[in-house]
Amino acid sequence: MSAGLAFATALPLDQHPDGPGPLLREAGLTMQYEWMLRPIFGLLLAALALAAMIAGGPWFAGFIALGTIAGVREWHRMIRKGAYNHYVLVSGIGIAVALALPVWPTQGPAAISSPFAWAFVALGLAALIDAGFGFVAKAGPLWQAMGPLYLGVPGLSLFALRAAPDHGLWLVAILFAAVWATDTGAMVSGKLIGGPKISPILSPTKTWAGLVGGAILPWGAV
Repeated sequence: MSAGLAFATALPLDQHPDGPGPLLREAGLTMQYEWMLRPIFGLLLAALALAAMIAGGPWFAGFIALGTIAGVREWHRMIRKGAYNHYVLVSGIGIAVALALPVWPTQGPAAISSPFAWAFVALGLAALIDAGFGFVAKAGPLWQAMGPLYLGVPGLSLFALRAAPDHGLWLVAILFAAVWATDTGAMVSGKLIGGPKISPILSPTKTWAGLVGGAILPWGAV
């Protein structure tokens, strides 16, 4: 359906071979499916996040690593116009190692002292390598280096919050509730109310109504 819609929009409505009717109906169906699929997909992701959060330990670290690596791939894709897979590989390895170190055995011959300190070293090393690649390719070395730091440090901080000895599980649960409520409030109020855009150039779909809804709903959720 999306391919057909993209092809159809290549022509103006008045030049479409079948007239504007099929195109408008297909666009309406696309919006209808989006309203149905987004909540379903969001609930599935929320269930995975809650399961990983409750399990804690390596399960939560692995879940964070997957999400963070997906985010850092998008970061390098936006920064680099050409090939960017090598940046993603370096950043992904650094993030994976950083989140694996805190769940490494703390006793025995394979024990690591100060695992969180070494985790930051892994992120810093990945940032340096990304900067080196960016410098050689003249592709914004500082921006490339920011990838594993900008996304890796919050991911590591989230795991550290869950690992807190006192109420770590509930602290993360409250954080999740606030984030989900913000996103839900912004989407619902923005779609239902609409209105003026915040910055059409930077984000054509974001409205002031969505901003207000995203700011209000977390109060009730938390």
